[in-house]
Amino acid sequence: MFRFQTSVTAFTLVATLAVAPRAAADPIQITSGTLIVSGAQDIGSRGFLRSVRFDLSTDAFSLRGMDSDGLRQQVLAPHLSRVAEWMRAGSSMPSVVLLDHNLFTVTATRSHTPTPFSLSGRLHFIDAETRETLFDGTLFGHGTVTFTFVTDEFGAELVSGARYDFSDAAPTPEPATLLLLGGGLAGLALRRRQRR
Repeated sequence: MFRFQTSVTAFTLVATLAVAPRAAADPIQITSGTLIVSGAQDIGSRGFLRSVRFDLSTDAFSLRGMDSDGLRQQVLAPHLSRVAEWMRAGSSMPSVVLLDHNLFTVTATRSHTPTPFSLSGRLHFIDAETRETLFDGTLFGHGTVTFTFVTDEFGAELVSGARYDFSDAAPTPEPATLLLLGGGLAGLALRRRQRR
């Protein structure tokens, strides 16, 4: 009986390890740099912007490029340009790369004053000459975003651009987050007091 239980346990362990999902590569943080999405909206643009400029740095590489009339851009879902300049950390020789996938999601509150943001998304780029994959993974970052606005001929206020300035410092919590945290701590303190 003992031998049978040992065999079953061993089989279960091997099967679990065999079908266990592989761990994804750790996401890489954008530690500094700027991403600018701009271009005045009008009826013809259907709410989209056209220009993007970026100069981003991580611990592993830096990436920069621009496109003034490329993919349709939305300030809270920016695309980088299709072609960029990539440089590995510690190297002085940049390479031209093709960005196959680079859609990001931004969490931010549109405001007339600079406000905190967080960004994340998948980035995949290949060497323009060799077609070798140089990076395929998740990027994330945070910092301060500054929105710009224009007023159209009907008097409506439209977002005409956003400048994302990245930082490796911890983001400042928004007032609503601080209020929620404070309320939770107060509740815990009150509960502890009632128990005594």
